[in-house]
Amino acid sequence: HDFAGSGAVHLVGGSSALAGCLIVGPRLGRWETSHKDMFEPRDVPSILMGTLLLWCCWFGFNAGSTTSLSSAEDITKASNAVLTTTFAGVFGGTINIIVSLVQYKWKTFDMIALSYGILGGLVSITAGCDVIDPNISMLVGAIGGIIASSSAKIRTRLFIDDVVDAVSVHA
Repeated sequence: HDFAGSGAVHLVGGSSALAGCLIVGPRLGRWETSHKDMFEPRDVPSILMGTLLLWCCWFGFNAGSTTSLSSAEDITKASNAVLTTTFAGVFGGTINIIVSLVQYKWKTFDMIALSYGILGGLVSITAGCDVIDPNISMLVGAIGGIIASSSAKIRTRLFIDDVVDAVSVHA
């Protein structure tokens, strides 16, 4: 069951991004320790704004997959899609904020991790957003958020240079 095209969009997109990263290779100086700071994300407000815009559009993507609102069943599917999309994004971001707070001993939290968590939660709920119970969508989003954030760290350890972390979020 793939209600909103999760396989066609996210699996294919993430796999294509990985293939592109491997074919193109890393940016010049990416893995040199003397240039490490040059490649860290700097424009955090723009990253968060992009995440917010994606999240807003995700509602149309998931709920719009009903293609009509002409029956009670369509309305139920669309409303469940909106609810599960909201919960998955919230809990994906929340779990990553909690993990970053623990990681930094409650002194600061990582806003990039928040973005990974939200997007990971949204990607993870896309396939079953019409049928998954809203309570379960919280767990799905939290797991998706952890996977997205963790896979970004694994990708870095494997020296795969993905500028926008499409592989980590979508695959």
